[in-house]
This record gives sequence, structure tokens and C-alpha cells, in this order.
Amino acid sequence: MATKFGYAAKAEIDVTATKEYVVSEITVNGVSPVLIVCPAIMTNLKYTNAVLKSQQTKVGRKNTKVKAETMAEMTENDKLLYPKHIIKGWRDVTDADGKIVAFTCEDCVDFISQLPVHVFENVREFCTNTATWSEDIDIEVAVKK
Repeated sequence: MATKFGYAAKAEIDVTATKEYVVSEITVNGVSPVLIVCPAIMTNLKYTNAVLKSQQTKVGRKNTKVKAETMAEMTENDKLLYPKHIIKGWRDVTDADGKIVAFTCEDCVDFISQLPVHVFENVREFCTNTATWSEDIDIEVAVKK
């Protein structure tokens, strides 16, 4: 069905798009690691399904309340899911000896697990913020008189 507002759909975020995120809180030999990430939003179905699957055992518990511990669990869960579904690559990531490390999911899990919570939260904020991924749309419409 045609709609008067079909142009709005052009604002949909491409979940296959990637952007670079500089982990500016970390510098090794004057260089900060760069993560190549995709959107961590609801329409990224692989990521969303993985989050839901990991939460299934928690759903249905009696008296389930969100506590600080619950939020910490969610952060730790995302530290496992981001390397699998959100982080697509990296550059300038070094090991403890200062050698460049090629991207693998396994090494990414190790790297992300070592990030302090506030650093990982900044990565999450970048990936979940729709403003990071949306393009401003300026559509010209011909006005009929």
C-alpha cells in the first residue's frame, strides 16, 4: 500500500554498515586501538537474537528485579557478544609486547574482556547510538498546485 510518508523509510539504518571507533582511553607507543564496528541496534537481528537467547534463562524467574549485578551481567554478556556480532575487525591493536595483533574473534574476546567497564561502555554507547549510524535526510518534494 502506498503511503503519504514513504520517504521516512529512507532513514532506515543499514546494519551492515561499519565505522571506526578509536579507543582513545588506551594508547600504546602513541597509537590508540581502532575497532571496526557495526550497529548494535534492534534491527541487527543476529546480535539481537544472541542477546535474547542469552537472557532466556533469566526470563520467567520469580521476583526478577534489575539490580547493579544484573547490569554487570549484561555488560559481561556484551563483552562476549560484541566480538561475535558487532566488532568486525580492528587495527593498531597490540599485545603486551607491543606487537600488532591480527584480528580474530578469539583475540577480540580476550582484548574486550580486559577493557575497564567505563571504556567498554563508551564502545557500547557508540555502537548503540542511532545518531552514530543515521544519515540526515533532506528530501525535496515537488509541490502540486
